[in-house]
Amino acid sequence: MNENLPEAGRLVRARERLWIVDDVSHQDVLSGNNPSTLVTLESIEDSDLGNKTTVVLEREVDFQVLPESALPSIGNSLDTPVVFDSFVNALRWTNKSILGGDLIRAPFYGAIQQQSFQLEPVVKALSMPRINLLIADDVGLGKTIETGMIIQELILRGKARRILLVCPASLQLQWQWEMEHKFGLDFKILDSNQITKFKREYGINVNPWLACPRIITSMDFIKMEGRKADFLRSCEVTTSKYIRTWDLLVVDEAHNAMPQPTKQYYRDSDRTKMLNEIGHHFEHKIFLTATPHNGRKESFVAFLDMLDPLNFNRGEDPQVNKDSFKKRLDRIMVRRLKRGPNGVKDALGKPLFPERKIIPMDITASPDEEASLKLLNEYIAQRVGYSSNNGKNRPLEFAMTILKKRLLSSPRAFYNSIVVHTENLSAKEDSEKYLQLVLRRLDDDWDNDLEREQVERELLSSTSADGGKNYLSDLITLASRLKDNPDSKVKALISWIDNNLKENGRWNRERVVIFTEFKDTMDYLTDQLKAHGIEEDRILQLYGGMEMGHRETIKAMFEADPDESTARILVATDAASEGINLQQHCRYMFHMEIPWNPIRLEQRNGRIDRHGQSRDVTIYHPVYSNDADSRFLQVIVQKVEQIREDLSTVNPVIAEKIQRRMLHLETLDESIIESYKDDLTRDLMEIKSEAAALGEKIALTREKLNLNPEAVKNLLDSALKLNNCPGVRQVAAGRYVVDKLPTSWKELQKYTSRDGRPVTFSFEAVKDSKTRHLHPNHPVIKKAITFFRSNIWSRGLDLPNQKLNKVTCKVVPVGLLTEPLVLLYVRALAVNNLSQPLVEEVDVIGGRFTQGKYLPSDSEYLLSISSKAFYKERAAGLLPELSRVLKVNEQTILKHLDEFKGKWKATLQKQLKEAISDEKKTLLDMIKERTKEIEKTIARLNKYQGMMFEDQFQLSEDIRLLTNRQSYLKSQLEEIPQKIDDKYTLKGTPLVNVVALCFLVPEEMVV
Repeated sequence: MNENLPEAGRLVRARERLWIVDDVSHQDVLSGNNPSTLVTLESIEDSDLGNKTTVVLEREVDFQVLPESALPSIGNSLDTPVVFDSFVNALRWTNKSILGGDLIRAPFYGAIQQQSFQLEPVVKALSMPRINLLIADDVGLGKTIETGMIIQELILRGKARRILLVCPASLQLQWQWEMEHKFGLDFKILDSNQITKFKREYGINVNPWLACPRIITSMDFIKMEGRKADFLRSCEVTTSKYIRTWDLLVVDEAHNAMPQPTKQYYRDSDRTKMLNEIGHHFEHKIFLTATPHNGRKESFVAFLDMLDPLNFNRGEDPQVNKDSFKKRLDRIMVRRLKRGPNGVKDALGKPLFPERKIIPMDITASPDEEASLKLLNEYIAQRVGYSSNNGKNRPLEFAMTILKKRLLSSPRAFYNSIVVHTENLSAKEDSEKYLQLVLRRLDDDWDNDLEREQVERELLSSTSADGGKNYLSDLITLASRLKDNPDSKVKALISWIDNNLKENGRWNRERVVIFTEFKDTMDYLTDQLKAHGIEEDRILQLYGGMEMGHRETIKAMFEADPDESTARILVATDAASEGINLQQHCRYMFHMEIPWNPIRLEQRNGRIDRHGQSRDVTIYHPVYSNDADSRFLQVIVQKVEQIREDLSTVNPVIAEKIQRRMLHLETLDESIIESYKDDLTRDLMEIKSEAAALGEKIALTREKLNLNPEAVKNLLDSALKLNNCPGVRQVAAGRYVVDKLPTSWKELQKYTSRDGRPVTFSFEAVKDSKTRHLHPNHPVIKKAITFFRSNIWSRGLDLPNQKLNKVTCKVVPVGLLTEPLVLLYVRALAVNNLSQPLVEEVDVIGGRFTQGKYLPSDSEYLLSISSKAFYKERAAGLLPELSRVLKVNEQTILKHLDEFKGKWKATLQKQLKEAISDEKKTLLDMIKERTKEIEKTIARLNKYQGMMFEDQFQLSEDIRLLTNRQSYLKSQLEEIPQKIDDKYTLKGTPLVNVVALCFLVPEEMVV
C-alpha cells in the first residue's frame, strides 16, 4: 500500500482547490487488476464550503497532501506592509462564525447613515439562539437599515444564506434598491414576470423559489394558492431533517398579515393563513411594523404566535399572567420613538430628530360646499338612522362612510361616487350575504387604488334606495357644478404653493407632498394645479397599482437634488404611501383630507418625518371653519399629536367611533381618545433603549479588525496594482476614482470613473448622490477581498497566477526594539457536523530571536510593537538572514504552533459544550412551558364553543391548530437536542495554519 495515501481529516489540494479528506476506500473501478483508491473530499473554499466530491486518486493529475503545520514559503522578495496588511484584513473581514462573539461588522459593511440606536435590534437578534424579532419602532426610525444590518451580520457569520423578504408589492423595488445600494446584497424580486423568465431559462418544471438564494416577494403574490404550493414544495428540498431549507424570513409592514379583529374575537385573513403556513419553515424570523397592535389583544397574541410559536400561542390571555407575558414580549420586541421623553437621543442627550409642526389651515366652505355637506348629512340620517347599531346595517354604514369621506376629499371624488350610488335606485336590493362579502373585501388593506375603488363602486351601487331620491338629485346637481372647478381647499393650497415654493414668481428648491385617500382626488388636484398654470413637469403622481418601474422613476425624480430635477409637487394616495422615503429634499406636507384613523395620519406624516430628515417638518391640513364635522376632526388631530408617544396603545376601536360620529350615529368629543387608551397594551409595549452601551462594541470591532476607510482604500489599491492596473487615484479630499479594473472583473466595469462619479471609502453617510460609497461589502471591494483570499493556500511564487509572498518586514523606530521579532498570522477554521463554520478567525502568535534562537512572546506585545512599525525598502536586504534563522528554528516554531493549536481547540471545545448546554436548556424549557400553556388555552377555548356565533369557525380552527402544535412540540423534545448537537459538534480536526509571516526589525539593523 502507498505510504503517501491521504488520511481522513488531512488537508489536500486537488483540481486547484482545497479540500479536507472525508473518507478513503479501495475498489476495482479501473480496468486491470490494480485496485483503485476512492477519496471523498469536502471543500473548504469560500464559494462551496461543505460540498463533497469523490475522486479516483490514481486518475488525479495534481493531487497533493499538504503539510499539517507548514510555514509559508519565503521567496526572494517581500510584500510591502500595505499589501501584506491588505491580505490579513481580507481574511479578518470575511471570517464566518456561528458562535459569534462581541464583534459587529454590519455597520461598516454598508453605505448607511448609522446611529447607535439602530444597533439595538442587531445586538438583540444576535443574542437569540433562534431569531424571532419584532421591530416595532416609530414610523421613520429606520427599520429598513436595522433589518439590513441584521441580514448582513447573519450572512457575515455564516448563519443565513437563503432569505425571503415579504412586503407590500409597492415596496419590492425599494427593498431591492436598499439592499443592493446600501448593503451590497443582491435580492431577486419574484413576481409573475420573473417566474416567466425563470421558466424560459431553466425549463417549465423549475421551482422558482429554488432559483436564487435571496428573494423579495409580495404578501399577495405568495398567498396565491399555486405560488404558495410551489414555495412549500421548495421547503421539502433538504439534505437533512435537521436543516431548514430557508434561513431567514423578513416581513415588512407585518401588521397587514395580522388577524382582523371582530366584535368578540378575530378572523384570520388570507395573509394571516399564508404566514402561518410558511412561517415554520424558517430558522429565523423578523417582523417589521410601526403599528404592531390593532386593538384586539387576541389578534395581537395570534400575531406574536406567527412570529415566535415557542413564546406565544394564539388564544392565550395576556392578562392571566401579565408579568410573564411582558417578560416574553420584551425578549423579542424592540420599540423606540422619534420624539418625546422616551425619544431617541444622541450621546449628549440631544434629540436626534428635528421638530415638526402640525398646522391647521382655516378655510371657509363656499355656499355650494356647505350645502353639499348639509344635504349629505340629512341623506345619511334618513338612510341609516341615529339609533342604528345593527350589525346587518354595517354595509350601508360603510357605503355612507365612503360618500362622506369623498365629499370631504374633493368635489370630483364625491361626484363620481354619488353618480354610481344613484345608478340602481329602482333595482332590487342585493342580498345581505353579497353585501357582507363585498364589505369583507373592503376590510382588507389595499395597495391598489384602482381595485379598491372598483369594490367601493360595487358597494355604493348595491346600497342605493328610492327613499333618498330628492337628496341625491340635489347632491348630484351641486356636485356637477363643483367637480371641474377649484374648491376652497384647492384655492388655499395654490396660494400656499405660490407663497412657499416660489420666490418672485420663480421656483425655489422647496418641495411639498400632498396626500389624499382617493385617486379621483389626486387626478382632480393635478388638473387644478395645471389649470392654475403650474407646469406639468413640476407635478408628479404616485398611486397604488401603478407599474413598479414607473413608480420608482417618480420617486427618484422627487428625491433627486432640486437643481437636477424640476419636480416640486408630489400628489400621492394612501395606498402608495406605505414605507416610502421622501425626506431627502422635502420638509412640507399637505393633507387634502384628515384620515379618520389616527394611525393612518401618522403613517402619512412619517414619509417626510423620518430618519435622514435634516430640517424641521411642517404639515398642513384643511379645516372648514363653518362645518362642525371638520372642526371635530381638527380636535382629533390635535389630541393625537399630544399623545403621539402612546399612539400605538390607542385601541383602534377609536377609528370605528370616529366613523360613527362622522355619520352622526354617536356623539363624541376628544376625550374619547383618552378613554380608549389600552393600559394593558401601554404597559406591554413599554419603550426601552439600550443604545448607550453599543458604542463600545463598534469601537472594539473597528480596533480588532482594523476596519477603517484607509484600510479599505489600501486593500482595493493593492489588489488593482497586483493585477497590473493603475491604483486608486485621489481627486479631492476623501474622494477618489478607479480608472481601470482587471479584465477578469469585467462585470464590475460600471463602477469605474467612466461614469464621472468619484468614490469614497468613508464610513460616514454620503449625502452627495454623485459619490459612490465603496464599503467592504460593495461588489468592487468584495472582488478585491476574494482576490486576496484566493491566495491563502498558494504554494509559492512558481505559479503564474501567484501574486503574493505573504511575507513582509517592518521596521520599528529606534529605541523600541533590540532584537528581531516574527509574527505568525494563524488562520483557524472549525466546522460542525452540518459543514457550517463554527469559528473562523485570524490570530497572531510569535516570538523574538535571541542569539539565533526563537523564544515565544506575548501576542499583545507583538501587536503593540507592530502598530508602531513602518516600511523601509532597505529592510528587504535582511531577508536572506531572516529566512535562514527562521529555517533553523522551524521545529521550535512549529512546536509553538502546536501548543497554540491545542489551547485553541480546548477553548473551542469548552465554548461548544457551554453553547450546547445553554441552548438545549433554553429551547427545551420554552417547549415544555408552551406545551403546558397550549393545554390551558385549548381548555379555555373549548368553554366558548357554541357561544361565539360569528366567530365559531375561527374558534374551532384555533383549537385545531393548537392541538396540532401541541403534537409537533412534543416531537421537538426529541429532535431539538439532536439539532443542537449537530450545530455545535466539531467535525474532524480544526484547521490551524500559518498563512502569513511578518518580521519586525529594529531600525538600527537597517543600513
